[in-house]
Amino acid sequence: MLVPSLVISRDNSSSDDTMVTFVDPTKEVNAGLWCLFGGASVFLGLRIWVKFTRLQGLWYDDYILVASWLVLLVNDILICWEYGNGYVSQTGEWDRHMHIIINITSCGTLIGQAWSKTAFGVTLLRISNRWQQYVLWFCIATTNIFMILKCILQWAKVCDGTGDYQASYRLNFCIYKNFRDNVKEGGQVYNAIMDFAFALFPWLIAWKLNMRRNEKIALCATLSLGAM
Repeated sequence: MLVPSLVISRDNSSSDDTMVTFVDPTKEVNAGLWCLFGGASVFLGLRIWVKFTRLQGLWYDDYILVASWLVLLVNDILICWEYGNGYVSQTGEWDRHMHIIINITSCGTLIGQAWSKTAFGVTLLRISNRWQQYVLWFCIATTNIFMILKCILQWAKVCDGTGDYQASYRLNFCIYKNFRDNVKEGGQVYNAIMDFAFALFPWLIAWKLNMRRNEKIALCATLSLGAM
């Protein structure tokens, strides 16, 4: 999640004179959120429209994508609420309610990412052979396990933390800050690896099909867009 920032500029005339300017990124964040949401909505709408116009109906991957889209919608609304109700402040201090909303949107981001990857993985299951399906199920399962673990840790108390990290609304167990940060960073790295894995998997599946080379490239590139 984006955080308020400070722009620090130094006057060249004096090494001791530093001007600190507070920057409120609310407008930029809102514009970015809703532009990305609009793009996702267009792609999802076109996908559903094509399925209905060709009388194919929706499948499991479509329902998972719709659920992910709903999570994204609620998450973006809550993030806009955060920025309009005190998330951006020069002191960086938040009340109890703001901390709870921040935790909710953090978990919403994790859920949306995992479910969108899951939907694409389920799509690939329909066109893969048995051993490829085993690999895909492993990717889907581990992606969602990491998501659940990170959501749980998001609400855990921090043993060596103070203030909100010891609040009563948090789960009744504690973890150390280094462990918490390492799990989060590991989850982010694993998410990136899964992005590449899901993007490259269509090439493995479709390259052996009896098609012309340019058709294979076009098909694989199109399928790889699903990882976006």
